[in-house]
Amino acid sequence: MNGWPDPDEYSSMALLIPSNLGALVGQYTLLLDDSGGSIGQKVAVYIVGQDTAGYAIKDAGSNQSGEHLFMYQLGPDGPPSISANAFSWQDGRQSWLHPDTPYVLNVEISEPNGGSDLNSVSVSLAGNQGSDPLMISWDFETGNCTSASVHVIIDDCLMTGEDGPATPYEKDMTLQIELHLAWTMPDLGETRREPLVTVADRAGNEVSLGFPENRWKFSAAMEVLEESVTLHLSSGTLLGDGARLGPNSAMEISGGVVFSETGTVPAFDCSIDILFAGESKSALAHQGIWNIALTTPGNSGTIPLTWAVGCMPEQGIDATDKGTSVRWIVVDGEGPIPVEILSPRADAILDSELHEVRIVVSEEGGIDTESLQLVWWVEDELTGDRLRDGTEPMELVGSDIEGLRLELTSSFNLSGISGDMLEDRLIVVVRIEGRDLAGNPILGFLGTPSGTPVAQWGMKFLEPVYQLEPSSVTYSRLMVEVGQTTSVQISIKNIGTLDGTTDAVITSVSQDGSRTTVRRTSVDVPKGGIGIISLDWGPETSGLQWIEVTLEDGGTANGPSIDVRPERDISTSEKIFGDVHPVLGVFVGILFLSIIITGLIWAKRLTTNKGSKEHYDWDEYSSELEGDEEEFEFDDGVQEAQPIAQAAAVVTQVPQEEVTSDWELGADGYWWYHDKVTNEWWYKDAEGNIVQFS
Repeated sequence: MNGWPDPDEYSSMALLIPSNLGALVGQYTLLLDDSGGSIGQKVAVYIVGQDTAGYAIKDAGSNQSGEHLFMYQLGPDGPPSISANAFSWQDGRQSWLHPDTPYVLNVEISEPNGGSDLNSVSVSLAGNQGSDPLMISWDFETGNCTSASVHVIIDDCLMTGEDGPATPYEKDMTLQIELHLAWTMPDLGETRREPLVTVADRAGNEVSLGFPENRWKFSAAMEVLEESVTLHLSSGTLLGDGARLGPNSAMEISGGVVFSETGTVPAFDCSIDILFAGESKSALAHQGIWNIALTTPGNSGTIPLTWAVGCMPEQGIDATDKGTSVRWIVVDGEGPIPVEILSPRADAILDSELHEVRIVVSEEGGIDTESLQLVWWVEDELTGDRLRDGTEPMELVGSDIEGLRLELTSSFNLSGISGDMLEDRLIVVVRIEGRDLAGNPILGFLGTPSGTPVAQWGMKFLEPVYQLEPSSVTYSRLMVEVGQTTSVQISIKNIGTLDGTTDAVITSVSQDGSRTTVRRTSVDVPKGGIGIISLDWGPETSGLQWIEVTLEDGGTANGPSIDVRPERDISTSEKIFGDVHPVLGVFVGILFLSIIITGLIWAKRLTTNKGSKEHYDWDEYSSELEGDEEEFEFDDGVQEAQPIAQAAAVVTQVPQEEVTSDWELGADGYWWYHDKVTNEWWYKDAEGNIVQFS
């Protein structure tokens, strides 16, 4: 009652035996009369028997449930049918089919007598093409599919029912075909291929149906999508149409490959040909994605990077856009070059304050503005020890990132440098850190290696600065004889910023070039003040001579040149009066002698009158004394009148002679005359006599 035969429902029947029982293969025939059965009932059969040796027939079935040899179901005989939507692709409608791409085709079939009544099913992918309909046939006996075209390759074929493989009694079945098309498939251009399905049963009934809504075209064109290509850089900078890198820089390029008509990713691995710097490489695309590592050449220049699909046979078409399938790789082997220092000036001396820095650089490829930094430090010029340092951001003036004169600005603050530090010589050094779009570091000034200083300045140095002027050396007298001395005064100015002490060498220089060191000394000179050196100088030889002073910093100054006269004999008057003028000496002597004589006379009178009279009348004494003084003064006046007149005559005569002759008054108080013809010197002695100097 369950629709399947039970063991007790079988009845035995004899088989018609073959005529030759000794043959290796024999055909046994069973004649059944199922006319008494009803629609839908099943007839099951199994065989029992043995050979003459008593061996039972193997694999002949049994009466157990499900172990029958074969079974069929009773039903009315009817033709198969195909519905209007019986043809479909598993992934949806396909307007384009591509080579070497797996497709799954489903064809739905209805057979009222069950699957066992089917004889054959044929599916023509191009039923409207008489030359090659691209037919696929399914055979009931084998259950396999075969292709009648070399352009269609069958990967698998299966007739399925509602719950898996179709049973002999399945009425609604689906023929599932897995296939792919060969690269040799002709491209008919705009002509579309129309599928056609034909089904035939055992009774010879046949039905065919075309599916114009599933018409399709074939395309073997593939391409690398331009928008899928990406450059990956370990250094450098991406540009709109490529990248800028340094020489021997590593990079990668990746992209995707698809069938151009549908964007379908190829199911097979496809090679992509890469051409760069005169070298061709191949990248393998897996699941449509490819990438390859490249290295830029060692020489600078602009190099095209191109690609193409390389996995297709001759029938394939590379539809990659040649106009856009390129990336321009700019190999830049030189970094930005600082070419000019605008501020501070090259010879500037910096104070302990904030300073603006303006530097001009040259960069043809483009500078990376975000990488710019100013590195500065202050160091001792002698030892190289760093006292202060810092890093400041730099900015690009303007929007142009490439050009021969790009101005960069920044600043540094030196307010941390104290006055004690400035007593040593300090220098401020700067360099620029940064790179261009190719990743090349900024070079030193005018192309020196990267990391070297771009500029340096000296800082204000607190030091004494000594200055000698033409009038720094003076003499107390200019007329000097051998054996005489003159006082020399040397004035040294300090125009620097610090008190100091300097050594000085005082030298006597003769006209013939001979030099004699007079003194070596040192002098303290305050800031903004004057240091004085005083000494006596006594020339030892005659002739034109002068004093020269030399400081330890090399500064020199010369005193006036004086003509030192030879040493001469001293007259009697000179021995008496020395350097005093004779006229003046005579006058002073007479005056002194008069005072002495007056005192003696007064003392004599007092002594003479002392013993004669013990008391004097003061009025009488006064009148007598006044009478004596008048007498004495009269006598002295008579005696002195003539010398004084003579002295006055001499004094008044000197200016007249000075005006009307070549006589010159010397520093020694004598009048001197130089006969330039005979080179003789003459002078006037204390008595007014003209004497030749010898």
